[in-house]
Parts: sequence; structure tokens; C-alpha cells
Amino acid sequence: MKYPTVMSYSLGVQRHVGLGTRVDVAYFGTLTRHLDQPQSAINAVPPGAQFLPQNQDPTNPGLPLPDDFFRPYRGYSSLTVQQFVNSNYNGLQVSAVHRFSTNLDISANYSWSEVPLHLSRGDRTFYRFYNTGVIQPPTAAMPGNAAAGVVRGPGVEDFAISVFKNIPWGEKRSVQFCVETFNTFNHPQFNAVDTNPHFDQSGAQVNGRLGQIISDYLPRQMQLALKVIF
Repeated sequence: MKYPTVMSYSLGVQRHVGLGTRVDVAYFGTLTRHLDQPQSAINAVPPGAQFLPQNQDPTNPGLPLPDDFFRPYRGYSSLTVQQFVNSNYNGLQVSAVHRFSTNLDISANYSWSEVPLHLSRGDRTFYRFYNTGVIQPPTAAMPGNAAAGVVRGPGVEDFAISVFKNIPWGEKRSVQFCVETFNTFNHPQFNAVDTNPHFDQSGAQVNGRLGQIISDYLPRQMQLALKVIF
């Protein structure tokens, strides 16, 4: 038996470019091997079987019979087999830090990865975030050819600001006052897109939310804190 293994690696370069600015560029990745991922490969429902006319429920038009009616081995549910899979992730990260004074820094970070099959940025809308026209119902001859995770989600532009003020209180004590804001500029932060198509008996896609943004992160938040240091 092979044990699951995770290997992480990175290579980074850091350089001061003058005017109190430091730039970091890093390549990073993760390799995962021998992950235990059970699969229901035996007695699985044949691709597209729910849409065949002979598998429709005569008592409930428009809906198929329960899956167990048309599995290869009738009377049995899905049979799980053990298998091991591999995965990998690679990315590029760039960050810059600029120091205005001894007590004020500003930093910016950017991460990049490439995911296929998405609309150009100018073609995206709230109600059509990716190209839903390429999605077709599965058939016995073509169960599908898209890998998992091919839809890139909305980007995140999150600005957080923290301001600290230390007030001396005697020789060995001080009071620290802190103001922090998260999503400072109250920029919309969307975090989920509907990627679940539904097809009727004729093969038409009937999920009206497909391709739409369906949830978001929290709006601007502020936090005040007072700390006694002694």
C-alpha cells in the first residue's frame, strides 16, 4: 500500500529596487501523490441513461426512474472501488512593499494561474460569468470532456488598512489604540458562480441561474481595539 504524500516547493527572488521599495517574485507548487479517492466505477449509471426514453418514469412525466432501475447490475446500488490519484498545483506570486517612513508601509500582492475555457474579461457580466453555450447534455457516446475546476471564479480585490497609536503610560506601560478596516473601499467581492446545468427530457438546459454569480463576501468591516501593554 502506498501512503499519501504531499510535496511543496518554491523558488523566490527578493530585491530592493530603490526609493524604499522591495519586490518579491516567487514560483510555488504542490505535488500530491497516492491520494485515497474511492470511486463508484462498478455498477455506475451509464452516461446519459437518465435521458433515454425507456428510462422515463411513466407515473411522473419529465423525470427518470430511480438510478437502480437501469444500472448494469440491477438490484444493486453503486459499488465503490478503491483507487489512488495524483494532483498538482503551480502558481506565480508577486509582491511589493513600499516604506514611506519608519512607521508606515504599503504592500501589494498578486497571484497568477491559468485556467482554460472562460470568457474574456470584457465579455463577462453578473448574469453570464462564463460561456454556458459550450455545455451540452451527456450522451452514451460523449459523457463529457471537461476536467474538474475549469471555470475560473471571480477575482478578489481586498484592501485592508490598520492604524496603530502607542500612548506612553508611565515608564514601563503603554496603551495601544488600533483602528482596522477590512474591504476598506467596500469593493464587491463575489465568491461563487453557478456551475450546475440541468437538462430536461429533450436535452434543453433549464437552469436559469447557470453561469450567474450567486454569492459574495462580506462588505466593509471596521474594528476598534484598545490594548494595555505592561
